[in-house]
Amino acid sequence: MANPTPHPVYVAERAARRAAARVQERNIAYYAANPREIHDRLAELDSEMDVERAMDVYALRAAAIGAVLSVLRGRSWSLVPLAAAAMLGVQATTGDSALRGLMRRLGYRTAQEIAAEEDALMNLLDEGTEQAQARPNADGGTTAGADPATGPKSPASSLI
Repeated sequence: MANPTPHPVYVAERAARRAAARVQERNIAYYAANPREIHDRLAELDSEMDVERAMDVYALRAAAIGAVLSVLRGRSWSLVPLAAAAMLGVQATTGDSALRGLMRRLGYRTAQEIAAEEDALMNLLDEGTEQAQARPNADGGTTAGADPATGPKSPASSLI
């Protein structure tokens, strides 16, 4: 007999994926209307931490703080690094953990979601470049044959 109610972790993950997809759609729509800001957004995406990396960083911080506090304040603080290691162990063996769900709720995205937004922005850049190259210039021609390094070719340059 199938369980009619899905596990809460999977429900939370689906909700996080839907929220991330909505954010990405809004971002792409915004940057389609504001193409000059695409390079800044791509730089932000390059420095954005995905959920797995953020979990590793925060677990390392918790372990370091717990180790220091266990020396300074007592042995009971040594449970903090143990808990951090246990959470990372669960994540590594099962691919999912409560910490991952928490990090997703805090707004961290998966590496695939970040890469998908980067790809969409790169496509917008490519479309904008193609449109700029095919735009008519003052003499009625188009700049489709323009060399980006030297600029548009004028009729006089072809005579030389």
